[in-house]
Amino acid sequence: MEKSLEVKGMLKILDEGEAELIGWMDPDEAREYFAKNKSKAMVDKRMSPEEAVKRFIRSGDYIAFGGFGHVRTPMVIIYEIIR
Repeated sequence: MEKSLEVKGMLKILDEGEAELIGWMDPDEAREYFAKNKSKAMVDKRMSPEEAVKRFIRSGDYIAFGGFGHVRTPMVIIYEIIR
C-alpha cells in the first residue's frame, strides 16, 4: 500500500521514495511516434523566451533543467517563467 503525504493539494511525497515516472515513454515507441507524427518540413523554430514560455509552459507543469547551479542552465527561460 502506498503511503504518502499531500502538501497543499499539489505535491504528493511518497514515503518510500518511489513512484511512476512522469512522462516516461519507451524509446522504441517514441521513435515510432515521431517518425509517424513529426513534420519533416524545414521550419524556423526560433522564438523569444516569452513566446516559448507562453506556448509550452502551463500551470502545474513539471520542468527539469540540467546543469549545475547557474552554469549551463537556461536562466532566461527560468526568469520568464517567474514573470
